[in-house]
Amino acid sequence: MRKNDPRVKTLNPKIGGPIALILVIGFATLFIYGYVKDLQNNKEYLANPKAGDIYYTRDDLRRYSVMRAIEILGDEMKVEKGNFIVTDKKQLHDKEWTFSPPVWIKMSELRRMYDADEITSIVRPPGNQ
Repeated sequence: MRKNDPRVKTLNPKIGGPIALILVIGFATLFIYGYVKDLQNNKEYLANPKAGDIYYTRDDLRRYSVMRAIEILGDEMKVEKGNFIVTDKKQLHDKEWTFSPPVWIKMSELRRMYDADEITSIVRPPGNQ
């Protein structure tokens, strides 16, 4: 088809710009909403942990692993730490998780890890709400 073919419909430049701007603003709004919602969830899960919560962790060398809450008792939490370290966070989803024997950590240590960005996100599995 040629450019001047009457069967070819093009978007009017007078409305194409505003539509593109609306789409960009819409996607940006969704992205920001998702980010803020994740932060709110992380703070809620940190304040009110439950057995089964998954903590995605990162060390000083930007290597990633996980911890899973097993039991909460007062100001302590029993966790299993992942027996693996990956260099790309996306690889966490490709691994079959194995865990070390459970250990107790203080809730203050968990908050310190979160504040120091050693915990990158917290996930509460469905059915554990």
